[in-house]
Amino acid sequence: MNTRSNHLIEWLLTLLLIISILINVGWFIFRYGGHYYYMKISSSTGTSPITLPVNVPATGYQYQGLATNSKGEKSIFILIQLLLIQPHSNADKLSESHSIKGTA
Repeated sequence: MNTRSNHLIEWLLTLLLIISILINVGWFIFRYGGHYYYMKISSSTGTSPITLPVNVPATGYQYQGLATNSKGEKSIFILIQLLLIQPHSNADKLSESHSIKGTA
């Protein structure tokens, strides 16, 4: 290859590196940027069924409360907390036959 094509490849690789860095910085700002609130739960509003990505039924408990950010601005939020995962088949239940036993 001649020197001109080597310089072109160097510039393209440098440009790709800069673009990937900018995309990563943008994703970091999008993912971790925003507003943070501190919530004090005031009441429980009930439960709701939740379907997890692996089709396992679960129960989500809903709580309502007043949230405050660092500037003192207040807002009402509803929090759904996943507490209970119910096995839906015998294969999901852990039993003695599934445990690993060592021999001495």
